[in-house]
Amino acid sequence: MGRRSSQERLVLSLIVAPRGDDPRFPTLVDEIVKLALSTPASDRPVTAASLKPGVPARAIALETAARSASGTPRALARALATYWYTGMTVFFGLNLRGPGVDANSYKNDLVANADFRKFDDGLRMTLDCTAEFADKLEGRLAAAEGYANWGAFRQEAAQVTCFAPSVTERGHVHFVDGAGGGYTMAAKVMKARRDALAPAA
Repeated sequence: MGRRSSQERLVLSLIVAPRGDDPRFPTLVDEIVKLALSTPASDRPVTAASLKPGVPARAIALETAARSASGTPRALARALATYWYTGMTVFFGLNLRGPGVDANSYKNDLVANADFRKFDDGLRMTLDCTAEFADKLEGRLAAAEGYANWGAFRQEAAQVTCFAPSVTERGHVHFVDGAGGGYTMAAKVMKARRDALAPAA
C-alpha cells in the first residue's frame, strides 16, 4: 500500500482507557470527543453516500454460518444467504420500496443509529478522518501516556454489523468498526504500548 498524503482520508479505530484513577482522564476523554466533533477533518465513518454491500463471498459466508448455527442445513443456509444477499443488494442499490420497507428510510436510520462512539470502561471511536488529523490526535494521546493507555489503528474503510429484529421496524442498531481489524487491532497496539511502558520486574 502506498503512503497516504496528509489530506487523504482513512478510518481510524481508537481505544483510550484509564491508567489508574488519575483525575485528568475524564478531561482527556472530553477533549478528544470535542476535538473529533468540532473538526471538519473528522467525521462519521458511515454516511448514506458511503454505504455499499460487503464483499459477496465474505457476506454470504457469514450469513451461512449464522443460519447453520441455528440448525439450518448448510446447503440450505448457503442458498438462503445467497438469495437474501442478492435480493437486498438489488433492493437497496435501486432504493426501492416494499410493504413496510423503504430503502432510503432504512439507510438514513442506519446512519443515524450507527454506534461509532461509545464509552464504558474507556473510550472507543471509529472516525473517518485525514492522516493529518490522526497524527494530531495520536500526538495528544502520546502526551497523556502517564495516565492513559491507548491504541489506534488506521485502515481504508469501515464496516457495519446490523442487528435488526425486523426489517419493517425502525428500531435496528448498527455497530461500526474498521474493516481492517478495527478495535481488535487497536487493542493489540494498546497492549503492546502498555507492556513497553511497564516498569521492569
